[in-house]
Amino acid sequence: MGRTKALTVTVHNTRVNDPNAAEGYLITADGHCDAAWTLTSASTTKLRFTSRLIESKGMECSTAGQRELELLPDGTLRYSVIDGGTAADPLVLTKAPPGVSG
Repeated sequence: MGRTKALTVTVHNTRVNDPNAAEGYLITADGHCDAAWTLTSASTTKLRFTSRLIESKGMECSTAGQRELELLPDGTLRYSVIDGGTAADPLVLTKAPPGVSG
């Protein structure tokens, strides 16, 4: 896979079991992956989702498994992916400045 250029996560004001509760969009030099996420559980600091692929172009996209967003004390989000029992290294996401998007 090409080097990651941007990962955009959009979470909507929603409810558990909503199949369009959030979206994940990954873009690299090779292509992109676009997925819709179903909210499976929520607490004050963690949201858990399952993912389904909407579109991929120019790259193979892994969408099986769970996605988790955890609110950290400094206001950033920790993004974790668990595919088939294998956890990838989590990423810390920051909010983009106004007018900037992935």
